[in-house]
Amino acid sequence: MANSLFRREVLEFARQDREFGQVAGLLTPSLTALSWFLVTAVGAMLVFICIADYTRKETVRGYLVPTMGTAQVFVPQQGAVTAIHVGEGQTVAQGDVLLTIDTAQLTGDGIDVNEARLRGLSTQKLLLRNQIDAEERSMRTEKDRLTAAITSGEAELTQLSSQIKLQEEQIQLAQNLVDSATKMRTSGYLSAPELYKRQESLLASKQALSGFTLQELKHISVYS
Repeated sequence: MANSLFRREVLEFARQDREFGQVAGLLTPSLTALSWFLVTAVGAMLVFICIADYTRKETVRGYLVPTMGTAQVFVPQQGAVTAIHVGEGQTVAQGDVLLTIDTAQLTGDGIDVNEARLRGLSTQKLLLRNQIDAEERSMRTEKDRLTAAITSGEAELTQLSSQIKLQEEQIQLAQNLVDSATKMRTSGYLSAPELYKRQESLLASKQALSGFTLQELKHISVYS
């Protein structure tokens, strides 16, 4: 009955469809759109790779040198940097503080070596300062003594000069007396002992002048 309702070709086609499945198109619209999208994306990536800039990583050996040059800074002893007083690229001058370095060193007893050394240097400085002050006081005292001695010597020289001048005047007077006494002795108005007395007085005055002159020369040689 069922066979009489359909044609034989239809029945055969229905039998083949059950055996091999349904016939479908090779590409669906969604698959076609996906394929074109992938092709477009791959093409865009190839174009980007060919014309665009990109960063790559390379390993090289060597060191970097600044174009403006470098300056090596050395410290007298090791320590830890506790503060930086300048910034990168800042211009500095001689004497500017760049870094603060803690160089604390402790002995086995827990004593700071630098602090102990600083105390020793401070004590040595104080002793030297006291010695310098003592030397300066001694120099001032010696200077005052020499100044007083020079002043006294100059006064003595002045006094000796006055005495020499007076003694020269006294010698001149004694010489005049001797000359007059000699004339009087020749005329018989004066005795010989009186003439000898006046000559002796003249000789004593000349000896006194020689003594004053010698003292003056000694003072000049001492204070010159």
